[in-house]
Amino acid sequence: MSREPSISVVIVVTDSLHAAETARRSIGDGCVEIIIAASDETHDAPTLRRLGANAASGEIVAFLEDSCIAQPGWLAAVRASFNTPDVIAVSGPVEQSIDARSTDWAVYFAEYASFARYSLRLAGPNFAVRRECISGDGPIHESEIRGDVNWLSHAKVTHIRRYEFRLALADRFRFGREYGERRWQSGTKPWTYLGLLAAPAILGLQLFRLARAIVSQPQLFWPFLRSAVPSVVLLASWSLGEAMGWSMACRRVAHLYEKAGRIGA
Repeated sequence: MSREPSISVVIVVTDSLHAAETARRSIGDGCVEIIIAASDETHDAPTLRRLGANAASGEIVAFLEDSCIAQPGWLAAVRASFNTPDVIAVSGPVEQSIDARSTDWAVYFAEYASFARYSLRLAGPNFAVRRECISGDGPIHESEIRGDVNWLSHAKVTHIRRYEFRLALADRFRFGREYGERRWQSGTKPWTYLGLLAAPAILGLQLFRLARAIVSQPQLFWPFLRSAVPSVVLLASWSLGEAMGWSMACRRVAHLYEKAGRIGA
């Protein structure tokens, strides 16, 4: 009989310590190590995940964010899923609170709607991974964790954060730009040099993913109608930011090559 591995839960603080405490209470009273990952110097979730993971002692590290609360049974489902040794990473649904406002729904549709049901990717505010898979010193990006994702339909979290539209818009642009720079650095395919010209294509892909999520989940149709305009605006902001991130990374590398050429001349 396999031994149940130890687990640590890292709650990333991008809103407030009060929100993190709400998330902590939602986990329940099970014997588990809970780490609040916060910093006065950064609000970057991947960096805060690294800070939390470095402080954790569990063989399994589960990540939540203070924008969400765990639904009943979340911890038990995550813990039990790793009783099988070949499980590398697990993720579960991210649902929206029923009292969400239009802007809150827009943020949800821009980021989390595709994780309301089965997904092949890890959901940023709701995933867990074996410690050996996140060894290193750099930020922990859920999109960079390699291996099959085990989807736990009963390990749900609810997105409860409230947003101001102006701040949500700025955040989507910043997140997109950071993702664009990181994505460009992961390969040198010719299309990565299109820079800002790629923004419409990125937006088209984002809208396709959103439409697919809504079609597969009819309960999201009416909330989307109520928040369609801000949702599309936020997706456009992300798409522009991602394209700009590509462009900035391309120019930076071109400048380094130019500088190296001058030094070698």
